[in-house]
Amino acid sequence: GPARFNATPKESSNPQDEVPYWARSAIVEFTEKVKEIEAVLLSSGVQLSEGEKAELNEEALDYLMEDNNLAEKSPGPLTEPAVERRMRRVVSLQKVPRDIFFQQSLNVAMALEKLKKDFLKQRKKFGDLSQVRFKTEPGWGTVGGLSDDLYDVRSDDVLIVDVGGHDVYKGEPAVGKDGHVSVVLDLSGDDIYESRHPFGLGVGFWGIGFLEDLDGDDLYRSGDYAQGCGVFGAGILCDRSG
Repeated sequence: GPARFNATPKESSNPQDEVPYWARSAIVEFTEKVKEIEAVLLSSGVQLSEGEKAELNEEALDYLMEDNNLAEKSPGPLTEPAVERRMRRVVSLQKVPRDIFFQQSLNVAMALEKLKKDFLKQRKKFGDLSQVRFKTEPGWGTVGGLSDDLYDVRSDDVLIVDVGGHDVYKGEPAVGKDGHVSVVLDLSGDDIYESRHPFGLGVGFWGIGFLEDLDGDDLYRSGDYAQGCGVFGAGILCDRSG
């Protein structure tokens, strides 16, 4: 039952006292890289006005819905205002920095690979870890140990690393929005990933979301725009085994 989970991570203002040095140094290196990546993403979007982004968002999400039919969305005869509106959207789409999102998602993947190796090298020390949530410059970070943990993931969670246990992730796991990066790395255990929100489980919506699970028989449940989905961004879900 739910009572067996560690449901409330301890929030620490001083992770030096809560997180072992080897884990802390690996996380600092990763979040410093995330800070650089986010600076690039945030500066790349300045070509688009808020009005242009809002218009693109509205149209893109309409067409991504499974129960929509493109034929039903035809506006009918192309009146002059309709033509102008479509041409305006074409111009806006040309401003979306797809190459930048692609390159920065590769940078996230490389930084995550380094973080993963740093943790796996210390496998014998995993028992020293307990669930702790702490502030980093780009957002909140959380480390989870070998127990069964429950994570209610928020939009300002930049990194969750869990080394073991049968964990449950709810909320917005690995959802990068509006120029931000969000990463979940789970090293082992039979885990459940659940997101009832639009966007979840490795999604980038004008951002980068990366979910990687290394081992275990895992379950993924989600709503729309989920499980490795990029909407004007990059979203990755990587389940390595199980």
